[in-house]
Amino acid sequence: MPYFKDKADGGIHQHSVANDYSWFGPYLLSDQLTLTAATVVHTHVNSNGTRLPDGQSSFAGVILTDIYPEIISTFLRQYIEKLDVPEASRARTVAYAVTGSSAAPGLMLAVSTVAGETYSEISARGSEEAKDHLARKRALSHVVALHDPAIYKCDAVCLTTSCNCVAAPMAESGHPLIAAAALDVKSTSFSVGGERFLMRTADFDAYKLQLLVGVIVPEEPYTLGSRRRTRVAMFVAVGISLGILLVWSAVQHLLIVRPLSQVSRGIKAMGDMRLDDAARLTPRNSSFITTIDRLLRGFQSAQLHLLAWRTQETQRRITLEEERAARNLASVIEAQTNASQLMHPMVLVSATTFLGLGKLTSYETLRGQGKLTFLDTLEQLVAFREAKKVIFLSHQWLGWGAPDPDGEHYTAMVSATREAGAMLLPGMPEAQAFESMYVWVDFGSIAQEHCGMQVMAISSLPVYSAYSDAFIVVAPPTKHAQTGHSCNLGSYATRGWCRAEMLSKVCGSGLEHMYVYRGTDDKSGGKLEPVTVEALKQLSLHVFDGNFSCCALKHANCTRCDKQELALPVLGLYSLVLTRRSQPHMAEVAQMIQQDKARFFPSHIDFATGEHAEHHERRPLLDGLIEVMEEYVSVKEATHEVSITATAVRGTMDAAEIKGPTRGSNGLPKPSNPGEESLVSAVTSDEEAAGGDEACELHAVVPLHTLQC
Repeated sequence: MPYFKDKADGGIHQHSVANDYSWFGPYLLSDQLTLTAATVVHTHVNSNGTRLPDGQSSFAGVILTDIYPEIISTFLRQYIEKLDVPEASRARTVAYAVTGSSAAPGLMLAVSTVAGETYSEISARGSEEAKDHLARKRALSHVVALHDPAIYKCDAVCLTTSCNCVAAPMAESGHPLIAAAALDVKSTSFSVGGERFLMRTADFDAYKLQLLVGVIVPEEPYTLGSRRRTRVAMFVAVGISLGILLVWSAVQHLLIVRPLSQVSRGIKAMGDMRLDDAARLTPRNSSFITTIDRLLRGFQSAQLHLLAWRTQETQRRITLEEERAARNLASVIEAQTNASQLMHPMVLVSATTFLGLGKLTSYETLRGQGKLTFLDTLEQLVAFREAKKVIFLSHQWLGWGAPDPDGEHYTAMVSATREAGAMLLPGMPEAQAFESMYVWVDFGSIAQEHCGMQVMAISSLPVYSAYSDAFIVVAPPTKHAQTGHSCNLGSYATRGWCRAEMLSKVCGSGLEHMYVYRGTDDKSGGKLEPVTVEALKQLSLHVFDGNFSCCALKHANCTRCDKQELALPVLGLYSLVLTRRSQPHMAEVAQMIQQDKARFFPSHIDFATGEHAEHHERRPLLDGLIEVMEEYVSVKEATHEVSITATAVRGTMDAAEIKGPTRGSNGLPKPSNPGEESLVSAVTSDEEAAGGDEACELHAVVPLHTLQC
């Protein structure tokens, strides 16, 4: 056995043969790759034919069986030919055999294809060196077995380790599919050149010959049908899903989206306080979905509560508006009453006493000294003026808390009083004239410590000024004690209180007996200057645009602004303007007010507090009162005209024949139907009617309820 060498001989094919099979190779035998199965044969008879004792044997020989891998290749080809492989994929179907197992793959043993394409052809394809035998040899140096041995022949029998005809591992086989399969022999699929392949392997173990057999086929033919079925299934699934989605969308819209949308619109309407729209948008039906049903019921409950709240709030606002209207009307009536009646006694000091005071003295001091004269009623005032003269002195205060710290205004007031005495009582000795004259001045005639009495006195300023024989603006050149600012007629005209006193005089009795005393720079005297219409235009009557000491002091230790104290008195003055606007002296004032009503009567004021007036509180002043006063005066004038007409009718009815409904207890006809207006027709007697042209006929058409009033 030339190819079977014992280890002792140093042969390349070492062996350890037992009584079982042993495999050798692959190796070249007669230019063919060969696998050899060997088994040692022992005998129990020695060379001379004598039987050996039990348990002993002698070497008889070795039985060898050669297997060519070409046979395996042929078997693989026949196997894959029987496979149900599409014709287009048969050329890319490969079967292979590898020594070892899937757990430990060894050397390539055989490769075969259906198309008859040999492994060498596959390995050498695409190589420029494929036509060279030696290059083909190098390309196929790792080939173990081929089904076509003519493709591969070694130059000589190789029994050395340098022989190129040794078997190669799968990864080094050179075949692209097998090289890819070698990465993971347990894999079921892989990709080569962008194409997917399927692989199945099986372990073969017979007679101790362990082989790994694998088949590689293109994936596409086998997955094409499944892909088609997958696509069909996908389309069917999509169609079913779309159908389910449409049905669900419809159900969702009907049961969820629609009621929620209605609730959403209803909530938006409720947020905008459009409660009627919210009620209209509220779903009335319940829902079998518990959450939606609870939401609907909650929204319905909220809507009902809001409707109830709106009703209550509307009624509350109506009540508040009625109360506000009642308050405004009461304020208007109070203001008009105060402007035409004496709400506080007119407090006077005799001119003789005033000239002897030496300075401006407070109301409280003069009252304590018994130097004040009180006229409690308008009748007393009228009767008092029949024998006495009243001088109204108006001036600006020269200090905060003190009207005349240095006595400069008092000196001017004494001069103005002397001038007024000479003018009002010409030819009468001064001493006698002073005994017939009385002076009204704010510091001595209005309570300085009692706020309530102050308010009432301020309300009566129009009466005080109207029933004065002379209204004198005292404005000599001087300076303010605290600020050092110049004080004169110009500064007087900027003061709010001064403007209020001027407006009281103009609205009460016009410009008649209204004077200005400017004095002189040297305090030597001066003269009274009558105030004309042109001069009045230079003296602003915008009371609330004027300067007030309380505002300059940022209302320190003060809870109310002087503007608030003047609100009702100014409103009362406006009532005088409205009722007397037809009078010449009042027409000018009425025109001035109408041209700039917002400045005359601001609706609100900013009540500033703090050293730098950082904090402002917006307070109502004459908000809504002007309109109410205008309406009230208008209605009152209309009522007055009707009342005059009704009086004429009553006077005629005494001698007239009344034709119509039955008379009531008051002598006036009863209405045919309660609540209806009756017409009263009064005519003269028949005798008067027969008087021809001199006879008169009086027809008065008057609402009955007006006549009864």
